[in-house]
Amino acid sequence: MIFNKRFGRYRLIRKIATGGMADVFMALKSGSGGFRKLVALKSMLPHISKEPQHVHMFEHESHLGALSHHPNLIQVFDAEVIEDRPTMVMQFIPGKTLDVVAERIASYGGPFPVSLALEVISQAALGLQATHELHDLSGDHLHIVHRDVSPQNILLSYDGEVKLFDFGVAVASADGKSGADLAGKTAYMSPEQCRSEGVDKRSDIFSLGIVLHELLTGKSLFKRENQIQSFRAILEEPILPPSSFVKDIPPEVDTIVMHALAKDPEDRYQDALQFHRDLTHILARAPSMVGQKEISMLMTEIFRSEISEDEVLIQKILMAPEPSESTIDLSSLIRGEQPEILVESSLDLGPPEIPKKTSRKAKPPAVPIETNEIAQQLNKARKTNQLLFVAVVVVLIAALAGIFLKKQSSIPEINVPVLPTFVEVSVSSEPSGAMISIDGTSRGLVTPATFELTAGELAELAIMLDGYETEIQRIVPSETDPLELDFAMAFDFNSPLAPIGSIRIDASPIDAQVFIDGELRGEQSPVFVDMLMLNKEYNLRLQAEGYETITMPFLLDNRETLEFQLSLIEGMDISTISVISSPEGLLTIDGSEIGMTPIENLELPAPPNVSYTLAIEVSGYQRWQRTISLQPDVPSTFNPVLERRTRSERRTESNENEGENAQEQPQDRYQIIDPVERPQREEEPEEQESNRYELLPME
Repeated sequence: MIFNKRFGRYRLIRKIATGGMADVFMALKSGSGGFRKLVALKSMLPHISKEPQHVHMFEHESHLGALSHHPNLIQVFDAEVIEDRPTMVMQFIPGKTLDVVAERIASYGGPFPVSLALEVISQAALGLQATHELHDLSGDHLHIVHRDVSPQNILLSYDGEVKLFDFGVAVASADGKSGADLAGKTAYMSPEQCRSEGVDKRSDIFSLGIVLHELLTGKSLFKRENQIQSFRAILEEPILPPSSFVKDIPPEVDTIVMHALAKDPEDRYQDALQFHRDLTHILARAPSMVGQKEISMLMTEIFRSEISEDEVLIQKILMAPEPSESTIDLSSLIRGEQPEILVESSLDLGPPEIPKKTSRKAKPPAVPIETNEIAQQLNKARKTNQLLFVAVVVVLIAALAGIFLKKQSSIPEINVPVLPTFVEVSVSSEPSGAMISIDGTSRGLVTPATFELTAGELAELAIMLDGYETEIQRIVPSETDPLELDFAMAFDFNSPLAPIGSIRIDASPIDAQVFIDGELRGEQSPVFVDMLMLNKEYNLRLQAEGYETITMPFLLDNRETLEFQLSLIEGMDISTISVISSPEGLLTIDGSEIGMTPIENLELPAPPNVSYTLAIEVSGYQRWQRTISLQPDVPSTFNPVLERRTRSERRTESNENEGENAQEQPQDRYQIIDPVERPQREEEPEEQESNRYELLPME
């Protein structure tokens, strides 16, 4: 929706986004001497601005934004109250958030380029480091933890800049004990956030590691069907390196990602600067550099339509008259009619150039993400096609020549002997790499391999590999069907080369159960497990009643005993709530949409000193809200009955909405409700149909 409304000292151009607490607008600020500047206004929603705790959070965010002067952070210029709504004036950066960019690249059918992902996260890490090092005006270190690092809070500008923003839930954590309340997006929380422990800057590094992992793989790492399942995934499930999903990921990239995603904060990067430096070292060795210019080229290509639309919109706003308090309808300008210049600019900018609007439904153009590589691939494909064309022509000429010679010469008949029939045989083994012997003779074949044997004749196959028992099988291949053989080789325990190893687990508590690949292998610490195959990934699970389960993969690469010392943490307390409202409405918890009531037995974490804000909204009814605290394993049920809004409240709401909607005709501002029952006298004429209904103002 495009509008031109006066909002304090600003002219609103368009709404950029709406969140749980605030609207964000693109706005124009004008001053003397033809001064004009585009800004972003973040203004609290009217009903949220009446809640002191949310106003305090909003003011805290504006305070932190005003202290930010780093090129990878969005700066806040001012904070004021406009039309009873707390508002912060921010630096306007034309661009898109990282989640939108990733979705647009995916629409072209290709993965997110690895070099681009590393560069974006490298720049975001610099912004994160600047956040962690923020000082107030007195010079005191604030020890800020962002707590909401996610693709939705990383902006890529059309000029190729990378900006970290949104300090709405940031917290000062000098002692590492603050920030124990649940805040941020569940799928991007660190393990210590999920456990409602105190957080420090290493928690943000874990969140940024999740973003990098998802960019490289194109898959969500911890997002599940609900919050509880996401918590359990973060706390319990093993994290596989990106190369497990995308084969071309270099090993050094895996190392950096897994370092950032270590579940123990002591094992992670201790600051975002080192995270940035490691990424920079890899980028420096890449065959082609990716920087601000390359990001800008990509952004302006894949968002060409949106950029043109914004340029047209800004020009139309500049040509529109200065607005009053009411909304000015610019819909005629949007339909492409030639606008009339109503206000002459104080600056000599020349006649505005209005770009042609591009349809959003048009198929996106090809994106030169890796220009040099794509050009090389196209040239290679072009040469291949040329060679293929030449080869086809040569074959056709040879074939035609053969036909010609056959017609011109007389070839005598020759008696051809009957040749034996050969059958294709495929042999594989677990593990692979075993030598294949056929009738006692080695042909230099190793598994997996495909070769031919004579049909109907007996053959003896021997499969041999150091450390394993030799497998021997006699076969008579059929004349019609190919033969496939698969050998599961057994260990030769008498061989010093047998690829077997062992592990020892010292667990706390000592009665924790030890499972390997789902099989119980011990219930009393220490637990010793042997006869495990080398170079095979196993899954270790440690569990005990009342404790969080640990699940982790391990790999044995030699015969020395691998030792684990593992300590389980106490389990997360869970509670359930049920909300059954009258009438049914949309339930939100802490601003996040849950679904339409009734909602029964919804699981929520119940750590101590944590509260939730429940809210239900139904059109025509007053908003219901309740702040609750949960007790572990104690279910709670709420049966709110929403009150209808009074006629005066509906009229007030209608007046507030007039500024954003075209004025309705008088006959459209009423609705017909159920017919009014009236007794009809025989002597009275039948009433007109229009008098048999009651008219009420529409909501």
